[in-house]
Amino acid sequence: MDDRGRRKKLKAHKRVYLEVICFSRRYGLTKLDCQFTATCHHFNYSGAETQRYCLFQSIMSIKVVNPNYSRRSEPAGGFQSLEAFYPFYLGEHCDRTNRRLHIIGSTISLAILLWAAIQKQPSLLWVALVQGYGFAWIGHFVFEKNKPATFRYPIWSFICDFKLWSEVLSGKRAF
Repeated sequence: MDDRGRRKKLKAHKRVYLEVICFSRRYGLTKLDCQFTATCHHFNYSGAETQRYCLFQSIMSIKVVNPNYSRRSEPAGGFQSLEAFYPFYLGEHCDRTNRRLHIIGSTISLAILLWAAIQKQPSLLWVALVQGYGFAWIGHFVFEKNKPATFRYPIWSFICDFKLWSEVLSGKRAF
């Protein structure tokens, strides 16, 4: 392959890479959400310098569920598992302000729970619970303008709230 053919091929590889980066930024994904598998090839320029460039075999496999928070319908018979419920739960949180209020409320609740454990004051457990749900319900009623899933699925909603919280803190989801 001559030098011109190598340059054409290199431009194609850079274009694919840039498309992947643009896709991940468009949907608010981080590096943790994307897995890139690549086969590396060596290109020789002017006979002296060797540079390594990667061809992507599989562009992207997204590990997060419902990354764009699209609304999902509730099945007629209800949800049978937490895995089936979680995409629906995320769809109930389309508004960014609502999600942020959930994250802030959950963080403050955990801090109050930790303080209650350190101070050995069980009365603070109620404060943590009311405060956490207060932030979440303000988010739903004022910003999202929907009824919280907590009213229909209280346990799964509670679990999914902290699952969302952990994904945001670990960088898997955009805040």
